[in-house]
Amino acid sequence: MPLAKCKRCEKMFNKVDSPVCNGCQDAEKEDSDKVRDCITEHPGISLGKIVEMTGVNLKVVKRMLDDGIVKEAKAVPNAVRCVQCGAPAVNFERKLCKGCVERLNNQMASMQRDIKFQSDQPAATAEENKSVMETFSDKQR
Repeated sequence: MPLAKCKRCEKMFNKVDSPVCNGCQDAEKEDSDKVRDCITEHPGISLGKIVEMTGVNLKVVKRMLDDGIVKEAKAVPNAVRCVQCGAPAVNFERKLCKGCVERLNNQMASMQRDIKFQSDQPAATAEENKSVMETFSDKQR
């Protein structure tokens, strides 16, 4: 079993399938039930109101929403933040904001163009390879 740090008490434990250790399991279940019930009863509720109504720590609520422990996170506006920049995520599953999605798409398109350009170029001849190696070895001296 892999060792992990408990997301609640930060002690090391043998992780099986839960993000928290055995000692924190009951509190985790109780808090997740509170948060889930609150979101179900009050669709569109803010994170601050969830904390206020349930008494669950903001850090714990955010972790539960981010980790998907509370699946109803889609009902909480701006509950999920972009993992790149911290802005509100546009998609619960991807956890990226619009700007970061566009930036990643542009980077991917650029890389694809580079790969296509490289594949369109003829392979270097033995003479060209020898010339490059000689230049490189001259710079090493």
